[in-house]
Amino acid sequence: MRITGRFPESKAKRHLSITLGKMLQPNGRTEHEEHLPYLRAANVQWGSVDFSDTKSMWFSSQDKAKYGLSTGDLVILEGGDVGRSAILSGIDGFLGFQNSLHRARPLKSNDIRFALYWMHHLKSFGYFDLVCSKATLSHFTAEKFAETPYPQVDFDTQKVIADFLDCETARIDQLIEKKQRLVELVNEKRAVETDQLIFGPVDDGLMPSSKVKFLAKRISKGTTPSTLGAELVSEGVRFLRAENVWFGLVTDSPQHYISEETHRMMSRSALEANDILVVIAGATTGKAAVIRDDQIPANTNQAISYVRLWQPYLAPVVSAAIQTKRVQQEILLTSVQSAQPNLAMEDLGNLTVPAPRRDDALTLIEKLESADVKYRFLTDSVSFSIGRLQEFRSALITAAVTGQIDVASWGKQGTTDRRLDEIEEAMQA
Repeated sequence: MRITGRFPESKAKRHLSITLGKMLQPNGRTEHEEHLPYLRAANVQWGSVDFSDTKSMWFSSQDKAKYGLSTGDLVILEGGDVGRSAILSGIDGFLGFQNSLHRARPLKSNDIRFALYWMHHLKSFGYFDLVCSKATLSHFTAEKFAETPYPQVDFDTQKVIADFLDCETARIDQLIEKKQRLVELVNEKRAVETDQLIFGPVDDGLMPSSKVKFLAKRISKGTTPSTLGAELVSEGVRFLRAENVWFGLVTDSPQHYISEETHRMMSRSALEANDILVVIAGATTGKAAVIRDDQIPANTNQAISYVRLWQPYLAPVVSAAIQTKRVQQEILLTSVQSAQPNLAMEDLGNLTVPAPRRDDALTLIEKLESADVKYRFLTDSVSFSIGRLQEFRSALITAAVTGQIDVASWGKQGTTDRRLDEIEEAMQA
């Protein structure tokens, strides 16, 4: 398989020293081992590493010599979102890495930044999907990594390309950040209007309210398949996680599935249409959405609780209310602030939400849907622009690391500026 474009093709093992991390060791085996921090897949995002949630395991002196990380190392996911990579900086003291990660160091005459951009290219090219089995969970083994195609390019050329991409991708990233902030501002304005609609007066006075637990016939949380000895599969029953609940929507991206048999085993967390899904653990704690009839059958994991109401027509009102600033403040005060927020089901049941009569509820839902259409149009147009920018970023990286463009003349010709202008014009059309 040739994927190196105009550059001669080589193999990764000739350019990078590759080491797979240490298998998790939760218990010490000898008195000489030390309990030390390590990185795992969850800590690594594209181009950045979150050091705030590192865990610890036991390392011997030999382990420390083999599995220590240093500033300038490239870490790459071995499973899950295979290929996701970042270059480490600011390492102070010992930091190990688990076998969910590879560590790559440049061999002589290689630039580690070029390797990071090459990982970006492999991801967008679909290389990892081609070489990793998707039947259960993907794994990019050390053997596969060693044999991965890699450009045969001298150090000076790698450095010129990496310098070019550092500059150009930074410009694109700044523009993406501005647009993401615009989406946040639109959502803040939307939240203010939603607050006014939900907690405002009705025709004959104040909107009646209630605690969630008095409106619900059931409040329960999901199950993690691994606790039952089960795994995710390539197709089957939809399995929802925290990232599938976002701004009033239950999304199908990313897609996860469990088997019919696992779904039956997890009957307590089997969902029904009009259940309100609430994220109760992790960075998006408090996000809520109503699951639709066409998204059933479905199940969910322990990061999500579902609320099943006695009166299903109230579901859109209660879901919208949970995401208002008023209720989010209540969640913030009651959630357990550890490494990440955590909302207990008892506290979820004690949240105060509107409980309008049926006619008032249907009128309120109509107003909420009208506001939703208006704001979703604004956010969708900006999100489309963000998507175009991300596509351009990936295409530019691919073109540079495969030798399809002359990076020296690209900037002089103002090509990036013209492409960015085209994306802006498409958004305003």
